[in-house]
Amino acid sequence: EALRRAPYATASIPVVQGNAEVEGNGRKRRVTVYGVGHEFARAFRFDVAEGTFLPPDDPRAPRSLAVLGSKMKAQLFGDRNALGANVRVGSERYRVVGMMRSKGTVIGFDLDDTVYVPAASALELFDRFRADHPAITVSDPQSHGELLDRLRQQGIVQGYILYRWDQSPGKIAEDAERPGIDMSVNVATSLAGI
Repeated sequence: EALRRAPYATASIPVVQGNAEVEGNGRKRRVTVYGVGHEFARAFRFDVAEGTFLPPDDPRAPRSLAVLGSKMKAQLFGDRNALGANVRVGSERYRVVGMMRSKGTVIGFDLDDTVYVPAASALELFDRFRADHPAITVSDPQSHGELLDRLRQQGIVQGYILYRWDQSPGKIAEDAERPGIDMSVNVATSLAGI
């Protein structure tokens, strides 16, 4: 919550990452599972191909909903419609509410071969008490330094990684001056309770 109220922050999204077996339509795969907040797709400009992304939920009692990456959908369901289908992620059952448009690989992570679930569900699934790395998007790409300085002074952030994203799938922009760049801050090391 403190990150969401920070100056220049347009979104603060919890991210919990882990590996789990995913089963659907009689097929099983072991893939990366991302537990995220409902603002994730909008903040990082991920497009939903079918259905919707995860809806806003009470983080203490999220619904068992999942969104499939494009490759995950194809490998579990092929050409069949997956909307409304049940998938098992680890030992928990989720209802598919959306499928993502292909995003490709970003810094070594295949964002198409994955499942997105609510962050609180992922915390339970992976037996963790906090997000691995909350992600923050900022309103002005030049303001990230000031934002991080304030968060460090307040003891909210200990370390961070900066990512620059453009609108092309799977690319990291090298030049922050290019149009369409959205700077996000991934807080890799944060204090407990964030």
